[in-house]
Amino acid sequence: MEDLDNVCRTMLGTMFRNELFQKNPCKPLDWKKIYPGWNSDSHKEMARQAARESIVMLENKDNLLPLSKTLRTIAVLGPGADDLQPGDYTPKLLPGQLKSVLTGIKGAVGKQTKVLYEQGCDFTNPDQYSESCEGSFPIRCRDYGTG
Repeated sequence: MEDLDNVCRTMLGTMFRNELFQKNPCKPLDWKKIYPGWNSDSHKEMARQAARESIVMLENKDNLLPLSKTLRTIAVLGPGADDLQPGDYTPKLLPGQLKSVLTGIKGAVGKQTKVLYEQGCDFTNPDQYSESCEGSFPIRCRDYGTG
């Protein structure tokens, strides 16, 4: 809870300092003014290092990862698998700068690997579901932890 309080305090402080509550909230922030080192090479390297250190693999059963180029079939399930969600305060991205999980998996496996994809449901409507890959079984959000 202390971490959440810290994040909220920092974010709200930044918003108040930039008068986002008093003026037009649609006006973009000048990140270079607020954080002079923002988006610099050292900032990008720090962000990469934080991302590397925050990755957690719960279990690599049977050495599944890294994905083999010789896999025959892999299923990618979930409403966020083919959706880029960089965050609300992300600057305009360059084409190809981000990849979805689905795109990344397709790039990691061999060309002969069949990649099955099913959204399953919407983030906003967990009761809605669709038939899974080729209609073999229904996928509901609660089945894979998003609802």
